[in-house]
Amino acid sequence: MVSAAVLDILGNLKAAVAQSRLHPKDSPQVVKTGSDTFESLKAYLDAHPTLVLSTTHSGLTVNGQQLAAAGLEGSLIPVFTAAGVRSIVFRRGATQEELLTFIDAFVRKFWDLKDGRQINQRLLSERVASIDIDKLEDGSDTNGEKAGGLLSLEKAREALVELARLRSSAPEDLRPGLRKIAHVLFDTFRNDPRLAALRKSIPAEAGDLIPAWMGDDSSGSLHDSGPAARAKALLALAADEQADPLLQEAPSLVRDLMSESRSDLAARILARL
Repeated sequence: MVSAAVLDILGNLKAAVAQSRLHPKDSPQVVKTGSDTFESLKAYLDAHPTLVLSTTHSGLTVNGQQLAAAGLEGSLIPVFTAAGVRSIVFRRGATQEELLTFIDAFVRKFWDLKDGRQINQRLLSERVASIDIDKLEDGSDTNGEKAGGLLSLEKAREALVELARLRSSAPEDLRPGLRKIAHVLFDTFRNDPRLAALRKSIPAEAGDLIPAWMGDDSSGSLHDSGPAARAKALLALAADEQADPLLQEAPSLVRDLMSESRSDLAARILARL
């Protein structure tokens, strides 16, 4: 499982990217979230030479290990995809100014440059020497293989409708396999706001295709306290009321949730940033 320290970095990075989309690089909002990201990144790089975030055919990896926080991949991969980035490499010695410059370029799709080498050269010219990227070129990876596309909502809906149809006539011993496939499809969209619409693809008689975590209260909220209770309270707020408390509380709250083995809630908090 990815460590709480890495989840802290990812949460701060998402917040910094979100603020950079709304405000200029030298704004207080960007400087604050960028500083939070830098502090968590520096602490990690003091103990490790590099941090590599990569998109692969199977999802998002951190230093080659699959990201284990449920649903977090679905909220992070689109950020990479929008910029056409396959991987980001952070190296020990990166400064806060380098990080702020990189995030600003990341949000602006790297000055619309399409070649990875050109992007890294431009980053160097902007005094970013400790962070670089590996750019997807012509829809292929460095081995010349076609990059795996993300599953669209429409394709997922079609697959779920077909699974529900097959389930109605499938022998009992085949139904667990159908449920597993359906659960994987749902998990792909775990933190996607369109998840509720996807759920409607499943008729009531095929309700066992819907994973338990999609239940109204599958995590035992009546018994939650501390970080879990606070996380659920934040998630229950209206969207316009969530932004400020999430930005302020997310880093420490995610750490506390991970220490209590509540990666499900940690991922949901990070997805709202």
